Amino acid sequence: MPIKNDWTSKNNNINLNLNDDNNNKNIIAIIIISLCAIGFTYFLYDYIQEEKRKEYIQTKKEIERYNQEVRAYNEKIKKERNVKNEYYSKKGFSFTIEVDNDSYDDRYNFNTILDNLKEVTSNSDDNSYKIEIIGKISRYGNLFYKIYKKNNNNKYDNDFNNILEELKKIKYRVRNYDTEFKLIIHNNSYDLN
Repeated sequence: MPIKNDWTSKNNNINLNLNDDNNNKNIIAIIIISLCAIGFTYFLYDYIQEEKRKEYIQTKKEIERYNQEVRAYNEKIKKERNVKNEYYSKKGFSFTIEVDNDSYDDRYNFNTILDNLKEVTSNSDDNSYKIEIIGKISRYGNLFYKIYKKNNNNKYDNDFNNILEELKKIKYRVRNYDTEFKLIIHNNSYDLN
């Protein structure tokens, strides 16, 4: 005996009568719920996209601010380097002043020393003078220095000593740290050792 499937039986007929008020209310409720679900989904999607856009704009502003800080810092370093090179490569004095180690930020005190040391000039035929000055400007504004001879020529020693003694009388700008420097002064275009 063959087995009848349930879907072929006449007892499982679904009656779609659209004139029935219950069915109409159910269909309208399903449509309203579907529209609400679609609207909520759209609102949620739009809200998430708006938050992502705000986050992107905030990140972009932070990156722009960081880039501006980097540009400003690079400009500051470039300006300091130009000032430093200008002081070290000025023409118009016969002595060459080389700065070996200057590890500080405040150039005002140090430029006062350089400007005064550049006042000493040598004879045009003399090119064998070389000294080394190791000094420190203390945090309280006092100058200390030692002069080391590099050769036996002492023709300009008094000139440099007089200038350095005058510089010791100056009260320099007070800083939170000591400023140490090393200068090599010579009147030759090559290193005399």
